[in-house]
Amino acid sequence: MRRLLLFILIWLNVFLGVVAVDSTTVKQAIGTDVVRATLRRIEDTCIFPQDFLFMRRVAWQESRDGTYNLTSNWANSIGQGGIWQVDQVGLDGVKNKSTASMNITKNALLKQLQVDINNLNRANGDLEIPINDGAVARLVVSNFVVPIPIDLTAQANYWKQYYNTAAGNGTVADFLNNMQTMPKCDSSIDLMFILDSSGSIGSDVFENVRNFVTTVVGSLTLSEERNRVGIIEFSTNVIVVSPFSTNKNAIINAANQMQYLGSTTETTQALDKAADVFSRTGRDPSSGYPWVAVLITDGAPDNPNSALNAATNLKSMGVTLFVVGVGQEVPSNLQTTASKPTCVYFYSLDNYNSLASAFPEILSTRNCEVAALAPTNSSVITSNVEKDQTRVIKFPVNITTGMTWKLSMTSGSTNIYASLTSTYAIFKKIVV
Repeated sequence: MRRLLLFILIWLNVFLGVVAVDSTTVKQAIGTDVVRATLRRIEDTCIFPQDFLFMRRVAWQESRDGTYNLTSNWANSIGQGGIWQVDQVGLDGVKNKSTASMNITKNALLKQLQVDINNLNRANGDLEIPINDGAVARLVVSNFVVPIPIDLTAQANYWKQYYNTAAGNGTVADFLNNMQTMPKCDSSIDLMFILDSSGSIGSDVFENVRNFVTTVVGSLTLSEERNRVGIIEFSTNVIVVSPFSTNKNAIINAANQMQYLGSTTETTQALDKAADVFSRTGRDPSSGYPWVAVLITDGAPDNPNSALNAATNLKSMGVTLFVVGVGQEVPSNLQTTASKPTCVYFYSLDNYNSLASAFPEILSTRNCEVAALAPTNSSVITSNVEKDQTRVIKFPVNITTGMTWKLSMTSGSTNIYASLTSTYAIFKKIVV
């Protein structure tokens, strides 16, 4: 019996209609939901390395996700550049480059996204299709000699120097100012931090770990209907610094008071403890709240095979596991502990300063895309979804018998999106 996973996304909005289309492939489709879906389709292929939200920010900077300057300019060169405003020079640059690595990437885009780079034509409106434009823009960026930085200010300078260039009208200040108005999401999850406090980190550097946690917690809405947060710290011993809680002040105080442990790296015990906490106190899957764990570490576990097994067990429970390796000693196989696709859920950061300053926004954005695993022992999921919020739920589906899905609402209106192939299903609107 073959089973697939059906990803259902509920998006509470003020509009009501009926459509059945993949908006990422629709000419002149615009909007934040289209941008997010387009980028997630590209990211899920793992063709490109992490972009640290850069392409998301570029879409907002260049066209406000298509809502600023495209609708009245489709007939001219502005509209032909699409949401990411790819110009003729940028398109020609990747079309005409035929190195071995470039050809491999082009073939991968064709195979996985059906984007034929060499046959795209701005004048024909090909870049008005979001998936074409997004793929070309990402390919253009991958062709730069300098990799994408993680820091927002560094990204603003990077955008100006390499993407907008001296010929463009934008400024670094424009980029930074516009990021203040870029739409942010607000997740509704059970979030557990699993924090390495081993001897290789150092007590001074560990302060950045505290700052990272307090920054993320400070940005969240905490309540029984929204987010709950817990903290586990580990070295030789494992300490539950905070069980799942909605008391923001208490969680932040607990994080600030974490003691640096400074001994071995017992990652297995920490992951097992997280599994225990989720199983005992995680919100019931029938409530539709995803389970998310974030492992922060600077090196290999003392027992790598055992840690991998513990991570596999945690993920099998329906927990989405982010793994963040920090520093130069991160083993290459650490990414195998993260959820798949690892190019979305594994991060390698140069230092703990980046963790504290730049990674909180990245994590908060990713948390909105995480799917709750629907329970197998219940046919009913009950959940509250507020205006402009999303809820992603993952259902196992029998490919032969299919599935009937019914939505009952007490108030408001909603959009429903579904996909058999994408973990971020907002791009397929099946019922609205």
